[in-house]
Amino acid sequence: MPAIETLRRVWTRHFDRGKDGQDGGARLRPVQGRGPGDRLESPYDTEARFRSKAGTTWTGYMVHTI
Repeated sequence: MPAIETLRRVWTRHFDRGKDGQDGGARLRPVQGRGPGDRLESPYDTEARFRSKAGTTWTGYMVHTI
């Protein structure tokens, strides 16, 4: 199912398993450590991306105005 594959990709990007299985779960990856790979940020909107500008961060779209 495409929805399950999308959710798997989002979880892989945002979470990391604990080292040596000590904490028994997953931990949130820092934004800086996610790397340039798959940019999928949200299972609800697959075209939304993480953005940062002038100290503000968000997940969504960037609009350029003239």
